[in-house]
Amino acid sequence: MIEQIEDSLNINLPVFYKNTLLNYPFTLHSFSHEFMLVNDLEIILSYNQLDFLKIINKPNCFVIGSDGGEEYYYILLNDNDTVYTYSLETKKSEIYSNNWTDYIN
Repeated sequence: MIEQIEDSLNINLPVFYKNTLLNYPFTLHSFSHEFMLVNDLEIILSYNQLDFLKIINKPNCFVIGSDGGEEYYYILLNDNDTVYTYSLETKKSEIYSNNWTDYIN
């Protein structure tokens, strides 16, 4: 799946994200699995369509999940492990978690 994401989107995913997908910590049908850190190729690719990324308007942005509603969670493809949130309602981004470990926990 990692290669398919990278090839389809023409990107290089950060090592911390790849390692998490390879050792996925959440159970099937959990809230985290279905929303916060999606582990489904089609959903990941749809989140990262060019039209949606234009809405967020952040360079090197990669959407990893959502809250199931108006907020989307994303990382930057520069190996910085900060997780950001983007609100469709307010059209603003802010830091959601200062590091990947905290986000996963």
